Amino acid sequence: MISKLQKLREEDRKASKRAQEAVSKSEAIKEKLKEAEAEEVLDIVDRYKMTPEELAEFLEVMNGSAERKEDQKASKKETDNKKDLVSYTIVDEKTDDKKEDFDYDEI
Repeated sequence: MISKLQKLREEDRKASKRAQEAVSKSEAIKEKLKEAEAEEVLDIVDRYKMTPEELAEFLEVMNGSAERKEDQKASKKETDNKKDLVSYTIVDEKTDDKKEDFDYDEI
Protein backbone atom coordinates (compact mmCIF):
# COMPACT_ATOMS: atom_id res chain seq x y z
CA MET A 1 0.00 0.00 0.00
CA ILE A 2 1.34 3.42 -1.00
CA SER A 3 1.44 5.91 1.81
CA LYS A 4 -0.02 9.37 1.61
CA LEU A 5 3.47 10.89 1.67
CA GLN A 6 4.60 8.77 -1.27
CA LYS A 7 1.52 9.80 -3.27
CA LEU A 8 2.14 13.48 -2.54
CA ARG A 9 5.82 13.19 -3.46
CA GLU A 10 4.92 11.53 -6.76
CA GLU A 11 2.28 14.17 -7.47
CA ASP A 12 4.82 16.92 -6.70
CA ARG A 13 7.41 15.33 -9.00
CA LYS A 14 4.88 15.14 -11.87
CA ALA A 15 3.73 18.72 -11.30
CA SER A 16 7.33 19.97 -11.29
CA LYS A 17 8.01 18.13 -14.54
CA ARG A 18 4.90 19.67 -16.15
CA ALA A 19 5.95 23.12 -14.91
CA GLN A 20 9.43 22.72 -16.41
CA GLU A 21 7.90 21.60 -19.71
CA ALA A 22 5.56 24.60 -19.66
CA VAL A 23 8.47 26.99 -19.04
CA SER A 24 10.43 25.41 -21.91
CA LYS A 25 7.43 25.67 -24.21
CA SER A 26 6.86 29.31 -23.21
CA GLU A 27 10.50 30.18 -23.91
CA ALA A 28 10.32 28.50 -27.33
CA ILE A 29 7.14 30.42 -28.17
CA LYS A 30 8.72 33.71 -27.07
CA GLU A 31 11.73 33.03 -29.31
CA LYS A 32 9.44 32.28 -32.27
CA LEU A 33 7.50 35.47 -31.56
CA LYS A 34 10.70 37.51 -31.48
CA GLU A 35 11.78 36.04 -34.81
CA ALA A 36 8.34 36.72 -36.35
CA GLU A 37 8.43 40.34 -35.14
CA ALA A 38 11.89 40.83 -36.64
CA GLU A 39 10.69 39.31 -39.91
CA GLU A 40 7.66 41.64 -39.91
CA VAL A 41 9.90 44.67 -39.42
CA LEU A 42 12.11 43.57 -42.30
CA ASP A 43 9.03 43.11 -44.51
CA ILE A 44 7.85 46.63 -43.69
CA VAL A 45 11.28 48.11 -44.40
CA ASP A 46 11.40 46.24 -47.70
CA ARG A 47 7.86 47.32 -48.59
CA TYR A 48 8.82 50.98 -48.21
CA LYS A 49 12.18 50.48 -49.90
CA MET A 50 14.03 51.83 -46.86
CA THR A 51 17.54 51.07 -45.79
CA PRO A 52 18.11 50.24 -42.13
CA GLU A 53 19.71 53.67 -41.74
CA GLU A 54 16.66 55.40 -43.23
CA LEU A 55 14.40 53.43 -40.92
CA ALA A 56 16.49 54.41 -37.89
CA GLU A 57 16.36 58.08 -38.92
CA PHE A 58 12.60 57.89 -39.52
CA LEU A 59 12.01 56.30 -36.13
CA GLU A 60 14.15 58.92 -34.39
CA VAL A 61 12.15 61.70 -36.03
CA MET A 62 8.85 60.04 -35.14
CA ASN A 63 9.95 59.38 -31.58
CA GLY A 64 10.97 63.01 -31.21
CA SER A 65 7.59 64.12 -32.52
CA ALA A 66 5.79 61.84 -30.10
CA GLU A 67 7.90 63.07 -27.18
CA ARG A 68 7.19 66.71 -28.09
CA LYS A 69 3.46 66.01 -28.27
CA GLU A 70 3.56 64.29 -24.88
CA ASP A 71 5.55 67.20 -23.42
CA GLN A 72 3.00 69.66 -24.81
CA LYS A 73 0.11 67.69 -23.36
CA ALA A 74 1.81 67.46 -19.97
CA SER A 75 2.63 71.18 -20.01
CA LYS A 76 -0.93 72.13 -20.91
CA LYS A 77 -2.34 69.87 -18.21
CA GLU A 78 0.06 71.34 -15.65
CA THR A 79 -0.88 74.87 -16.65
CA ASP A 80 -4.58 74.06 -16.51
CA ASN A 81 -4.26 72.63 -13.03
CA LYS A 82 -1.74 75.12 -11.68
CA LYS A 83 -2.79 77.75 -9.19
CA ASP A 84 -0.71 80.46 -7.58
CA LEU A 85 -1.00 81.44 -3.99
CA VAL A 86 -1.47 85.18 -3.96
CA SER A 87 -0.86 87.18 -0.82
CA TYR A 88 -2.37 90.57 -0.34
CA THR A 89 -2.62 93.03 2.51
CA ILE A 90 -5.75 94.83 3.53
CA VAL A 91 -5.34 98.07 5.43
CA ASP A 92 -8.17 99.21 7.60
CA GLU A 93 -8.15 102.98 7.05
CA LYS A 94 -9.86 103.72 10.35
CA THR A 95 -7.38 101.87 12.56
CA ASP A 96 -4.38 101.50 10.26
CA ASP A 97 -4.44 97.79 11.08
CA LYS A 98 -3.00 95.56 8.45
CA LYS A 99 -4.47 92.19 7.72
CA GLU A 100 -2.67 89.71 5.46
CA ASP A 101 -4.81 87.29 3.53
CA PHE A 102 -4.21 84.56 1.02
CA ASP A 103 -6.18 83.57 -1.98
CA TYR A 104 -5.77 81.12 -4.81
CA ASP A 105 -5.94 82.67 -8.23
CA GLU A 106 -5.69 80.71 -11.42
CA ILE A 107 -2.97 81.73 -13.78
